[in-house]
Amino acid sequence: MKHLFFSLLFLPFIALAQQQQPSPQFTQLVKQADSLAMAKQYKNAIEAYSKAIAINPDKEVTFRRGAAYLSLQQHDKAIADFTYAINHPDISHSTLTTAYYMRGLCKLLNNGEYTPTGCDDLSMAKSLGLNLDEAGSIVNYYCP
Repeated sequence: MKHLFFSLLFLPFIALAQQQQPSPQFTQLVKQADSLAMAKQYKNAIEAYSKAIAINPDKEVTFRRGAAYLSLQQHDKAIADFTYAINHPDISHSTLTTAYYMRGLCKLLNNGEYTPTGCDDLSMAKSLGLNLDEAGSIVNYYCP
């Protein structure tokens, strides 16, 4: 009975430790996807990221897949991935800032369908510390 009590007491800590240690398969898939993305093989990178996300729905990996979707101009899918990353409570500040920026660009580039909220996302990225003056003419054109 005593062992059962201690086992139950430490179960949350064991689960937390398991969450912090990604599986070797997950790690390998992410490395493979990152290499493919760096080589501009975005379609293959998305496949590898998706396999990794199926193992562990990691917000940083989902963000990277969103960037690959953006590179292929698949804006709706990129917006979904950036939104997932933004809504995750423990995302890093730099990823959060960049996710707002990239989601805003997707919304602006998506045939103008989401333009007002695209500007809202860019404004949020700016409030989080991103220098939008260096972002280029698209931001200035749509969000003066």
